[in-house]
Amino acid sequence: MITTLTLLLTLFSFPQEPTGGGFDQEALDAKVAEISPRVAELRGLDFKESVLAGVTTPDEFIEFAKKEFESEYGLENLKAMGKSYGLLGLMDPELDLYQAYLDMLRGQVGGFYDPKTKKFYMMSTFNQGGLADIIMAHELTHALDDQYYFLDKMFENARDLNSDSEFALRAVVEGSGTSLMNLYTIQGMMAGYLKMDQNEIQEMMATSSESIKDAPPFLVVTLALPYLEGNKFLVKQSSVLTAAAITPKPEDLDYAFANPPLSSEQVLHFEKYWDPEKWDAPVEVGLPDLASVLPSDGVNNDIALILNGIIFPLAFLLLILKRKKPVVAGSAVFVALVWAGIQLLDSEWELKNEDTLGELGCFVLTAEEAPDLSTVEGQMGSWSNDASAGWGGDKYALWQNSAGESLLVWATTWDTPEDCGEFIESFHYMNDENPALMTVSEYEKSVIMVFSTDVSKPDVEAVVAAVEAENPDWK
Repeated sequence: MITTLTLLLTLFSFPQEPTGGGFDQEALDAKVAEISPRVAELRGLDFKESVLAGVTTPDEFIEFAKKEFESEYGLENLKAMGKSYGLLGLMDPELDLYQAYLDMLRGQVGGFYDPKTKKFYMMSTFNQGGLADIIMAHELTHALDDQYYFLDKMFENARDLNSDSEFALRAVVEGSGTSLMNLYTIQGMMAGYLKMDQNEIQEMMATSSESIKDAPPFLVVTLALPYLEGNKFLVKQSSVLTAAAITPKPEDLDYAFANPPLSSEQVLHFEKYWDPEKWDAPVEVGLPDLASVLPSDGVNNDIALILNGIIFPLAFLLLILKRKKPVVAGSAVFVALVWAGIQLLDSEWELKNEDTLGELGCFVLTAEEAPDLSTVEGQMGSWSNDASAGWGGDKYALWQNSAGESLLVWATTWDTPEDCGEFIESFHYMNDENPALMTVSEYEKSVIMVFSTDVSKPDVEAVVAAVEAENPDWK
C-alpha cells in the first residue's frame, strides 16, 4: 500500500526536542536557497522553479497523513488489508494496521514533499544542523525529480498497481532521493559545508530503533527498504556501502522513471531489470470469483435469515390482515419481499482485499530472522533467501460475509520446481503453527494456500478446486 505521502518521506530520522535552534519560515527559506544549488549541481539538473517550503508539527503531519490514507484507501479497505496480513501471519491479527502505520510515521519522519502542492515540509521538532540539511537535500531531490519526471502523474498512474509493483515504483523515487542525500553527505563533509555530530547520529539510530521496535517487520520493511534497495538498484550495486558513494547515470534515471521496475524481485535482483537477457517480469496468477463457491453464512445464519426475512414480516402481515386493512397489508407484503431480498443479498460472500506480496513478502514469511533495519548491520543485510528467490508471481484474495467470517486464498508460482520446493519447505517450517492455515496444495511449480478460522474443510477443498480450474496448467 502506498500514498503519495508515504512515497516522499525522509525516514529513520528522530523526533528531537527543540532547543531554541528550530526553524522559522525565514530560516527555512534561507536554508532551502542554500541547499538547492548544491542538489542541482550533484544531480546535474537545474531547478525549473523555486521550491515552496514550510514548517509543520508532528501532530499536523499525522492529521495530514490520516487524510491521505482515508481519501486514497478508506478505513474499510485498510481494515481488510489488516485482516489479510493477520491471516497470512505477517502481523498480529489483533493489530490495527491503520494505527500501526501512523505510529511508525510519527516516530520516523523528518520531512516530506507533497507532489500535489509542490511543497516541501520540514518537521518543527528538528533543530538546525547537519541532520536537517541532509533531510532537506533528500526532499529537494524529490522536488527536482518532480519538475522533470512529473511524480504526481506517476503516482496517479500507480493507483491500480498491486503493492509489490508499488514497492518497486517507490524504490525508484526514494532510491533517487537517497542516492543524492548520500552524495550530499559525503561531498558536504569533505568540502566543510556539512558538519555531523557523532553523538547526534548515535542518538538518531537509538531513537529510530525505539520507534519501530513494536511495529510488524513486514510494515517496517515495505516502508523503509525502497530507500536502501532503491539506491542499490539505481546504481546497480549489491553493496550498500559501495552504492552510497556512486551517483546514478542520468540515462539510467531517465529510463527508470519512465519505465519503473515491476516487482520487488526486479529491485532486489537488479540484473532482472537492467539486463535484457535476464529480464524477469512477474507471472500473472489467476484467482476465481469465490462468491458462488463459498457457502452461505451457515445454519444459524440461515435460520436468522428465514426469521428476519420471511417469518417476522409474514407474521406482521397476518396481524394487519386480521385488522382488515388490505391496503396496508399490500404495502407490508412489498416491504417484506424487499427486506427478504436484502437479507439474501447480505448473506453473500464479498471480495474485500486482493493484492500481491511479491518476493519481498515471501522473504518475510520464510526468514527465520529478518535484518534489523534500525542498525547499520541490518541495513547492509540481504532481503532475499533460497526460499523467496525464484519467485514467479503471486496473488491473494480475502473474502468475507455478513456474519463476519473470512477466508483468504493465496496462490504462488515459481521459476522452477526446485524453487517451489525450497519455498514450501521453509514456509512449513516457519508457518505451520499459524492457526489460520487450513491447507497447502502443492504442484510442480505452484502452491495454493487457504487461510481461515471460520470455514469447513469441504469448503476449503472447493476453493482449491476453483483455483486449479482458473490455472489449468498447474496440474
